[in-house]
Amino acid sequence: MVNYEVVGPELVINPQDIDPGANVITAPSLKYNPVYDRFECAVTFYYLARNFPPGVGGVGVLLIDGDNDLKWELKKVFQTNDRIVYTNPTLVIDKQGNSFIVWYASKLDSSERWVIGPIFCARSLDGGLSWDNPVRVSESGGDIRFNIAVSDIPGQIYVVWDLGSAILIDRSLDYGQTFGQDKLVASYQRDQRGLRKFYPGIAIKGQEIFVSFCSWPDGQDPNVYLTKSDDYITWLAPRRVNDDTNYRFSRENVASVLHMDSSGRLRIFWFDARDSQHNNAFMLMAADIISFNEYPYKNYNISDGPSLLGNLFSFRDPVNFDFVSIDENGQLLAWTDYQKRANGTTFANVRVRRCS
Repeated sequence: MVNYEVVGPELVINPQDIDPGANVITAPSLKYNPVYDRFECAVTFYYLARNFPPGVGGVGVLLIDGDNDLKWELKKVFQTNDRIVYTNPTLVIDKQGNSFIVWYASKLDSSERWVIGPIFCARSLDGGLSWDNPVRVSESGGDIRFNIAVSDIPGQIYVVWDLGSAILIDRSLDYGQTFGQDKLVASYQRDQRGLRKFYPGIAIKGQEIFVSFCSWPDGQDPNVYLTKSDDYITWLAPRRVNDDTNYRFSRENVASVLHMDSSGRLRIFWFDARDSQHNNAFMLMAADIISFNEYPYKNYNISDGPSLLGNLFSFRDPVNFDFVSIDENGQLLAWTDYQKRANGTTFANVRVRRCS
C-alpha cells in the first residue's frame, strides 16, 4: 500500500520556465511510462491578472527524471495565438509506451468573454521525446469536463465529455491520427442551481466500454450513474451507483472517477456529503463493479469518516483530480501551488515530490 506522505527533495517548475510571459502553471497530469522508464507530465500555462484575461497560454509537455535530484526537461509546447488558449490537459500512456494528450481550447470572443471550444489530441510514439501536431477530436464543440482512455487493442483511444445535458464519446482507431463522429452515450438532467461541474469517467475492459457520469433527477441533488457498451454503438440504460436516494453536493467539481486497476477490477470514486449537515464535509465513496448486471453496486466509504474536500487528494490515485496528480505506481505526486501577490495578481507553479 502506498503512503501518500510526500518526502525527499521537491521539484519546482515555474511558469516562466515554460513561457516568459506566463505567471501561472497548473493542472499537472503526471504518468509513468514503463516502456521508456521515465515520467511524463502535461501542464497548462498562461498569464493571469486581476480583471485581465489570459493572453499567453498553452499546454507544455515535460519529461521528469525520477532519480534523487528530480530533474526535468521541457519537450513540447502546444500554443496558438493570444485569442485561443489550450488548457486542462489529460495524459494517458498505452501498453506500448505511446503517449496521448487531450485538452480543450478556449477562445476569447469580441466581447472579451471566454468560449469553450473543441477538444484536441496529440500523440507521441517515442515516449514523449517528440510530438505530432494536434488533431481535433470533437465535432460538436467541447467542454472543460472530459476524460480519455486507451484500449488494450493497440491504437484504440476513447474520449468522453459533457456537452451540457448529454455525454458524448469519440474514438480513434489509428493511434490518434484521426477521430470519427461524435456519438451519444447518455442524456442527463442538469443541476438547476448552476453548479453542474463534473468529469465523466471512462474505462475499458476487453470489448466492454464503461462510462460514469452524474445526473440531477430533482434538479438539486446529483446521483452517480454507470452505463456500458459492448460495440461502441449501443449503450445500455444507465444504472445508479450510489446506494442512497441522493447524495448532496454544494461545491464545484462533483466527480465520478472511473478506474480500472492492473487486475481488471473496475471501481468508481465520488465525493459524498450524505452525512454532512452543512454540505461542507465529504466522504470519498467507492463502488466495485464486478459486473454491470450484478446490481445494486455495493458502496464503500474509503475515507476515515467525513473529511474536508481539500484534504482528500491522497485518495485520488491514479487520475489527476482538480490540480493534484499522482502516477499509477504512487511514486511521484504533482500539484499546483497558487499564491496571491500584494498587487492582486496570481502566481502559480507546479511542485513535484516523491511519495514514501
